[in-house]
Amino acid sequence: MAGTCSQFVEYIYEKADLDLVDQDRTFNPQDSERIYPSTQLRAFHLDSYPLVEKPWREALSRYPACLGSLPPSP
Repeated sequence: MAGTCSQFVEYIYEKADLDLVDQDRTFNPQDSERIYPSTQLRAFHLDSYPLVEKPWREALSRYPACLGSLPPSP
């Protein structure tokens, strides 16, 4: 039972069979263990589960940049 609030939210959603962010393909290479709340917000905003954003873009780690005009990854 350790981690951040975002990791707890991810855990709860995964237990309900809904993965918010695909952490195997969507992660900050500088801090691969961290799940950003803004990245989870992007999943909700795009209504895309699990969210896959590759390559990683720094805007995914900040609000409101995660929602702005950032197009989905191809």
